[in-house]
Amino acid sequence: MSEDIKNPLTDYETRRRLSLAMLCSGMQLRPRAAQFLGGLTVDRNPLSEKQANWFLDLMDKFSEFDQAQRLPKAGDE
Repeated sequence: MSEDIKNPLTDYETRRRLSLAMLCSGMQLRPRAAQFLGGLTVDRNPLSEKQANWFLDLMDKFSEFDQAQRLPKAGDE
């Protein structure tokens, strides 16, 4: 991993920024997922294995959502 990009599983500031980006993106989140991400924006404690797996899953979904948002829409040229 590049020194510029820190591991979000171990670096609080990176995790916080990614959590806020997901919350503000408009992607569909279940209430529990939104609550989890909101908690990550203020909780500096290390993630448990279960939390890390959930966060990685949400990051994958966010990546797919972000990619879909970048695709041209019907009628766009």
